[in-house]
Formats: sequence, C-alpha cells, structure tokens
Amino acid sequence: MKVKEKKLIIKFRPFFVLVILFLTFLSCFLAYMLDANDNEDEYIKKWEKIENIEIATPTNNDLINPVPLSEKKNGTYIGECVFIGDSQADALSDYFGKAIEANFTYSIVGKDYPFDSGDIDKIDYICACFPVSASAETMTYNNKIIDKYNSTLLEIANKNGKNYLDTNTVLKGSDGKLKSEYTDKNGEMNVHAYESLREFFLSHTVE
Repeated sequence: MKVKEKKLIIKFRPFFVLVILFLTFLSCFLAYMLDANDNEDEYIKKWEKIENIEIATPTNNDLINPVPLSEKKNGTYIGECVFIGDSQADALSDYFGKAIEANFTYSIVGKDYPFDSGDIDKIDYICACFPVSASAETMTYNNKIIDKYNSTLLEIANKNGKNYLDTNTVLKGSDGKLKSEYTDKNGEMNVHAYESLREFFLSHTVE
C-alpha cells in the first residue's frame, strides 16, 4: 500500500508581507539618513579648519557685526570694490563691472570656494554665503549647511576684527531658501538678486 505524499504549501499572510516591506523600507531610510549625516559632516569638516585662524590683527572694539544699515553710498562706490573667492564673486564682478580702483575687498565664499585664511589680511568685508534655491540644494550643500557655515564666518570676522555682511538674509525667503523672485529658470541667482546685493553693499558700509 502506497502512502500518498503531502505537498508542502507555504502560505504568505498579508500581514507578514507588510511587516517585511515596512522593515525593508525602514532599513533603507535609516541607511540613507546616516549617509546624509556623514556627507554633511564631511563637507562641514572642509571648513572647520578655518575656525582657529590666528593673525596679528588687533580686535576692533568698535566693530559691530553684522554690519548695520548705513548712509547709502553713491553708485561710484561699487567701482572701488573687488570681489574675490567663489564663482559668484566672478558673477558679481561681471554684473557690476571690473573695479576702476581697488579700495575695498569683499570675500565671497560658497560651494566651490571655502574661506581662505591666506586672504584675510587683504579682506575688508567677509560676506555670508548666499542661500540657494530648493532645486539647487543637494545632500552635501544646502541651506542648512550654509547657515552653519555662516555662523562660523561670523565668528572668524569677530575674532579677527573684520566686517561681516549678512548677504544671506537679504536674499532669503521665509522658507529659508533663495527667494523665488531672485531665482532664474535654472534655480540660480538672477539679475534681480545681483541688483539687490548691489543696493545692500551701497547701504552697509563702515567708514
């Protein structure tokens, strides 16, 4: 007499399938967040070395940072300003025109140009990093990171007796990103942003 073999049938209950999918999603999400934090920390480390700059410049007891609103200069003042640093410094120079007489030096830093301590002796104004649009934000360069870096730049300016310009807030919207009216179709700063900065530079100077 033959014994009939029973086939083993594995049944998947919907509940267990959902649990497996949830755990898979959760593990992927946690891995993503850990990687994002590591990338952010690594990017910030590129700038951390500038926090302990020591130079012979005496502290200016009359220094007020960020530089407050002042009597507006006439338009010729921009012709005396040199912008050094990030690619945005080149963009400002192109928009304003090359300086006729280099009497004032502005440091413009950003994604492709962290602050260079070698420039500090010749700098008159340290400018805050400009905000970026939502479409321009990345895991390693976004407005959260920019805000952290600007806090460091303010400390550097205070420690070294340098003027600090809050060129971030003037361009930032209520959502913490570059204002839509200052953003072109590619998510970059447009001419309205540069014109706003021009007015800001003219009305935030130190004698």
